[in-house]
Amino acid sequence: MEIKKLIESFKRTKMAQTTEETQRFYRDHLKSVEKWIDDVGLKDINDITADMVNDFIIDLKNDGLSQKTINNRLGIIKQLIKLRLLPYEYTKEQNFIMQGILARPTDPEHYPALTREQFSQFLNYVKKLDENKPQELKRKIAFLLFIGSGARNSEVRNIRLQDVDYDHKRIILKHTKTHSQRHIFLDKKTILLLEKHIAINNPTTYIIQNEMTKGVMSRTMVQKYFLEATSELGFHVCTHILRATFITMMIEDGTSLGSVMKLAGHKHLTTTERYLHMVDDRIAAEYEKHNPLAQIEQGDWIPAERISKSSDNVLLDA
Repeated sequence: MEIKKLIESFKRTKMAQTTEETQRFYRDHLKSVEKWIDDVGLKDINDITADMVNDFIIDLKNDGLSQKTINNRLGIIKQLIKLRLLPYEYTKEQNFIMQGILARPTDPEHYPALTREQFSQFLNYVKKLDENKPQELKRKIAFLLFIGSGARNSEVRNIRLQDVDYDHKRIILKHTKTHSQRHIFLDKKTILLLEKHIAINNPTTYIIQNEMTKGVMSRTMVQKYFLEATSELGFHVCTHILRATFITMMIEDGTSLGSVMKLAGHKHLTTTERYLHMVDDRIAAEYEKHNPLAQIEQGDWIPAERISKSSDNVLLDA
């Protein structure tokens, strides 16, 4: 059902039947929810996902809102879901939301790293963005900064032009979660595209800035970039997932935990170590697929007569 119609129905029924004080309460929280709905481009309540709601929660937390206020706004979303047609046929995602099965936003288990195959598909998607079209070039730069640094959404959005050190191929992140500056590094391709982006799009303050206000691009605009990518690729990708992918791949490829901790901007090594289980899970998945016994179906063991013994070992006949 169209979400705009649900909101109107909510105002006519739920809100109209309450006291003025309660109506004022609903109006305040509904206004925030409506803005979020517009920002993410949500048209139908059946398209809502738990990940979208989790991103909304992260935004509210970053804005410094209390858990009580966040719960009230989450309650508005639940009310809208209840008002939809056929309430007894919730989608799987709606059931997650209604039952409160929303993982902690900072838990790496909720934002699993992309597989190597998915990562390759995403890179191909980014590669196809036309560098000669200003908006696609801007989007490509945003994606490359997230891919190559593992930086958080707000950290990338707040990169200013003067924060880029071209001589040393790095960027100084000043707007960080830990309030401590750190460096992220740039590869040659990203530097060349960054220079092209600045020449074509002519940002005045921020690398990826709001074209209307010339200020920081909104979190939801960046989310729109990823929603479009998700729609085309067929699997979920967002800034949190790219961050988890960056950290996981760095560990898999042999980078020391201390270096990964600094690159990711973690305050404590224990935070970085939480990603180790993701590496173990990927190793386990690879083992499950490629170990020597993986090709043998259950009940399809090689007959004993095909096994020949030598004095030193046991060999399978060719």
